Amino acid sequence: MSCFDAPRPRLGAVVLALASLLGCKVDALFKEHAPPPAARLVFTPPPDAVAGERLSPPVQVSAVDDAGNVDTSFHLPFTITLGENPGRATLAGTRTVDPVRGVATFADLSLDKAGTGYTLVATAPGQRGVTSPPFNVTPAAAARLAFTAQPNDAVAGSVITPAVQVTAFDTLGNVVSSFTQNITMALETNPTGAALGGSKTAPAVNGVATFADLSVSEAGTGYTLAASASGLARATSDGFDITAAPPTTGDLTITTTTTGESRDPDGYVVTLDGGSSQAIGTNATITATGIPAGSHTVVLSGVASNCTVSNGTSRTVAVPAGGTVDASFTITCRALTGSLTVTTATTGQNAPTSYTVTVDGGQSRTLPANGGTTTYTGLAATSHTVALTDVPGNCTASGGASKTVTVTASETATAAFAITCTALTGSLTVTTATTGQNTPTSYTVTVDGGQSRTLPANGGTTTYTGLAATSHTVALTDVPGNC
Repeated sequence: MSCFDAPRPRLGAVVLALASLLGCKVDALFKEHAPPPAARLVFTPPPDAVAGERLSPPVQVSAVDDAGNVDTSFHLPFTITLGENPGRATLAGTRTVDPVRGVATFADLSLDKAGTGYTLVATAPGQRGVTSPPFNVTPAAAARLAFTAQPNDAVAGSVITPAVQVTAFDTLGNVVSSFTQNITMALETNPTGAALGGSKTAPAVNGVATFADLSVSEAGTGYTLAASASGLARATSDGFDITAAPPTTGDLTITTTTTGESRDPDGYVVTLDGGSSQAIGTNATITATGIPAGSHTVVLSGVASNCTVSNGTSRTVAVPAGGTVDASFTITCRALTGSLTVTTATTGQNAPTSYTVTVDGGQSRTLPANGGTTTYTGLAATSHTVALTDVPGNCTASGGASKTVTVTASETATAAFAITCTALTGSLTVTTATTGQNTPTSYTVTVDGGQSRTLPANGGTTTYTGLAATSHTVALTDVPGNC
């Protein structure tokens, strides 16, 4: 029975009847304007998209009945929200749309972050929400660079670690993994005029360029790097400092101290690690700089045979980084010796039988005047003075009776004296004394059969001068028979 088919009541029942009538009218009113029932909401699969750009074709959601047909009478608003959100994106665009003949079209939806596996969720009043099939959002075109691994402080000349990385981003901050161009690195802030070492150009791989061997040549504070690529906004790194590298080399001082006789006049030669050589004096010091820290061998060569190096000619030294080490050689030399032969050759008259010879005022020896020879051994290899003494006045040594002779080691020098003697002379006086009777008035006198002279028989006298100092025969002739 309907509300209009109810029997008429009495007055008391009129009120009840009226209330019943009004209830039926209100119920009929709501039933008249309620949406037609829809079995479910259905997504047209959303397309893959580019970050920041509209999803195209537009996203559509339909209301369908149990038979799968679009319910064209469904007119309540549809609302779209993000379901799965792998990139933490923001959904932009008109997210609530009224359907047209049961289909809602979302024409300007976009997502700002790239990601894989996004989903959308559609709801409508009185309907169970529905989730879309997954879709992907790729980055937009590369627009700028950014340092994603900043340069750390480092030591001058050493590689900056970890490796510096620069990434290509789109305008929405997405890494553009498809970017493969070369990215170039340079020093932006350069307080010392240093050089940037290493590979300064690197290709991007999945949008990221890695600079694994960068270095800065000089110590300084506040360096920055600049990264650039064609068509992209360049990037500047955070500031970083470069400290001075600890020393890796040191100095080596080589010293020679030589004592004794007959020292090597041309000095010695030092060799480092069997390589480069350098001359050094007998008492000298040289310094080699910039020697790598560590163990080294120094060898002294060119040492004369009469010299000995204490503890050998080789030294092993440890050069300290930033310090100095000394390699010292002590050399003792003994005198070099040779021999000296002295000879004499005397000519002329009244030559002596011998002379006396001395060397450097000593080592006196007697030497025959003619054909004399004597040899002095063990003399130092230097200059010596040889003197011939006991030379009589009538004899003269050619070049003088003193000679300076240089003795060479292991050899024999000669000092030859040539002496010429002249005859020694004297005087002879001849006298006569005659007594008795019938004496002659004079005689004749000769010396060595010559030089005859007449001499008075009594009281006669004559003198011969310039006679050789030797025996002479004096003869008196013209002596009468009675005398």
